[in-house]
Amino acid sequence: MCAQTISHIKTVFSFVGENSAMKSFIECMDKQYKLGKKEAITKGLGLGMLQIATFCSYSLTIYIGALAVTRRSCDVTPADIFICNFRYLSNAAPDLQTSCAVASAFLRFAPLLVRNGPERRRRRSSEMRRRNIRGNAHIDPSIYS
Repeated sequence: MCAQTISHIKTVFSFVGENSAMKSFIECMDKQYKLGKKEAITKGLGLGMLQIATFCSYSLTIYIGALAVTRRSCDVTPADIFICNFRYLSNAAPDLQTSCAVASAFLRFAPLLVRNGPERRRRRSSEMRRRNIRGNAHIDPSIYS
């Protein structure tokens, strides 16, 4: 009988302890929720301000470049403006260093694209198709290690 009474007391005490633990957990979660909302607002505003500054300066660069080209106040092509913008972005963000490399590679190949325009490429590719037709095919064996 004494053991049953102690067992009942332990059961009631565990329920009371569980309720107080639940209350303290709920209070802590409410505090965390409020802190999380404040942190999310701060992060969102910071990221938004950064993106606004980036895109506004980028659009200003495009606008000034477009004015310079349309008024013919300088001998700049749209490709030069494109390259200039990518260089600007690559200096602004370290992850875009490859874009700068692509832009400089494009600058090297731009004269080839102008010299070999679409009409000349079409004509040359059809001539090459006729010259390179052969009737034999050779299949090399595959070696797997």
